[in-house]
Amino acid sequence: MALQHPCSLLAILCLTFAFIACNTDKRNGDAEPLLNHQFSIYANEIRDSFQVSVQLPEEYNADSSKQHYPMVLLTDADLYFPMLAPVVRQYERIGLLPPIVLVGIGYGSIPKMDSLRVRDFLYPKAITSDEMEAPGGGLKFYDFICEQLIPTISQNYRLAEERLLLGHSFGANFSLLAMQTQQKSEEQTFHGFVAASPAIWYNDFYFLKQAVSLPPTKSISKLFLTIGSKEDKQWTIEPVKQYAAAIGKMQTDSMALSVFQYPEMTHMETGLVSMLQGIVAHFGNADEY
Repeated sequence: MALQHPCSLLAILCLTFAFIACNTDKRNGDAEPLLNHQFSIYANEIRDSFQVSVQLPEEYNADSSKQHYPMVLLTDADLYFPMLAPVVRQYERIGLLPPIVLVGIGYGSIPKMDSLRVRDFLYPKAITSDEMEAPGGGLKFYDFICEQLIPTISQNYRLAEERLLLGHSFGANFSLLAMQTQQKSEEQTFHGFVAASPAIWYNDFYFLKQAVSLPPTKSISKLFLTIGSKEDKQWTIEPVKQYAAAIGKMQTDSMALSVFQYPEMTHMETGLVSMLQGIVAHFGNADEY
């Protein structure tokens, strides 16, 4: 599949982020606390607690029909939730997105996130060539999400069956792990995945090797895969292209793949833009761009 270069989208998104940062809308200030919740949840198998942030649609409490809403689940929430949540809210207001429940999984602080994300996002265990320590806890984190977090949120909020998982960098590795685990098991916890600048090089290109042997699936899912043109060509750009090609060969009516290379963007710059564009591509009208 050919890479797409969304230059006009970047201009729109940059203006959107700037507008929201400089013009925070206070019109719903009194109601906003009722729509934004935080709680802590203990993961039994990981033996640690996570901080969960929830943003409900503005119509949630006033909805007399008691509608159920799709959920977007965000990793690295300590960094990305405070930036993504107001943009999602504004997009809902102007009709670029339907009402959604945005959920972020965090650790309580960015320093703590930096130290623990390798424990939870990566699988399998790091090898010598990775030059890092990672215990390979990705499957434990996936089980925690499926068996504890989603049931807890479903008990407390009106959620539809539709779910989208967002991740950047090692968080993107977790998105790919969730997608491939789901594909092997034929269970469909998520209907879509956003993987921004994944570390395909990890564990001797583990995901690339897995991609060529994935079984066909009956469940419909979408993968939104991105990289930046200023990322390392050998270790990021080319491996992501190879992974996209491997996944593209198995693309069917039940598996949809979108691949974007953002011009003039570094590794850290792709995260927020990819997440927003991925949400719009999954739920909204991508033709707006």
